Amino acid sequence: MTINNNTSKSKEKLENLIVNSLPFGVAIQDHKFTTIYENERMISLTQPNINKTCYERWSNSNNFKGKKCTDCPAFLAVEKGEPATVYRKINDGTSSERYLKITHIPIKQNNSPGKFIETIEDVSKDEVNKINLIEYKSKVSQNLKCGLINFGKMGGQMVYSENLDNLIQIDINHFYEHLSAYWYTAIGQGHNWPLGFFGPLPVLDYHKYLSFAFSIMYSKDQFTSKRDKDDLVLFIIILDKEFISSVNNHKEIDEFLYSQFQQYLSLEDITMNEFNKICENFRLFIQSN
Repeated sequence: MTINNNTSKSKEKLENLIVNSLPFGVAIQDHKFTTIYENERMISLTQPNINKTCYERWSNSNNFKGKKCTDCPAFLAVEKGEPATVYRKINDGTSSERYLKITHIPIKQNNSPGKFIETIEDVSKDEVNKINLIEYKSKVSQNLKCGLINFGKMGGQMVYSENLDNLIQIDINHFYEHLSAYWYTAIGQGHNWPLGFFGPLPVLDYHKYLSFAFSIMYSKDQFTSKRDKDDLVLFIIILDKEFISSVNNHKEIDEFLYSQFQQYLSLEDITMNEFNKICENFRLFIQSN
């Protein structure tokens, strides 16, 4: 019996030595997000938090004050059913700002989270900025909506559009008719319509959003940069105002969209599949620039 106890204690001592030797903080929380274990590195990165909820770890932080986190990685982990990571800037008032990578890993019991493993790493500001930029561009890509308008004798008419159900409350054809009138008033000058990338303009009465347009001309048999053709097409981009900085590089966007549309000899060559391909390529362009 003594041998077994000694073996158990030796094993526990070795496990603690290993966990406390890790270069990042480790904590275990129960299903109520209360800390039931933390290694030495976790304490040195933040403060002792045994028998307290995870967000109380930040009570000394000037920018969190121990309040529930709006970007709680534990809730994200439960929602996704997989590890979730957030990056956080911490200012405790005693040192310069620090940047932390915080990950919550759900431990499932009976198909629902029973406990959580929390890890915290000290990372550089550059790494956080890089990650935040990637996440920002991903949000832009998800938020962005595209449409294609053709100007004819009856004004602007929708050719194709991505789903706008979460944005507009009117018929989508009427929406594009009204939006094209905005654009005609703003930059259309009779038959001397300028070509290229323009914007932003308001999206009718939907004040949360802005629109951008890439104007092109097609003749019946070819793409052209001349202005004396009648087949005017607008590639419309609709975006939340929050993400306007992602489309400030007008020259690069203009060149990219020109490269996309010059592949087609006429408007008839742009099928729904081709339109979707252009939209997807534009999203990839935004994410990579």
